[in-house]
Amino acid sequence: MHNRERIGIAGAAWSVGLFAVLYDHFRPSAQLLTGVHALFAVVTCGAICRVLIDKARALGRRSPTELYDFTRLVSRWVYILLYALALLRTFVYLYEAGRYCPICSSGDTVGPARPLDDFQFYVGCCLVSLWSVRALVLAVPFGGRDSLRTATSQPANTAHASTPSSAIPDPRHAQA
Repeated sequence: MHNRERIGIAGAAWSVGLFAVLYDHFRPSAQLLTGVHALFAVVTCGAICRVLIDKARALGRRSPTELYDFTRLVSRWVYILLYALALLRTFVYLYEAGRYCPICSSGDTVGPARPLDDFQFYVGCCLVSLWSVRALVLAVPFGGRDSLRTATSQPANTAHASTPSSAIPDPRHAQA
């Protein structure tokens, strides 16, 4: 996976998070709010899984320190995503608390300010998926793509290889 693909995956996760925070503010439909939250949870967990597991499979067992450094980099970017969403949520809260609409220049047109407790869902989705997938990637040895190729390139019919006579080399197959 190239950096361009990782940036696209991170951009998709951030866009869904932005949509979810703004959906929390506008609340066009209370029934769809759970669906929007579930969408954020699935996209965020999927993005973390995709990036970390793909890198673990690409590295295999060759470089555990490089894998550890990469998981730390992904952790930093997940925290940056959370900080950006928290900053947006704080701006929305301050807008709601001011009860002044700069677009229509009138006061008391904005609904009551909701507490910032609803942001705990976003923190929980990101951190639970990050910590669990990171622990899985660092604990489970991934064979890598090279070992998958060698495992699948074995001959299909190896039943005769278990007989004792197969230990004696066949002179017809001797290399010259």
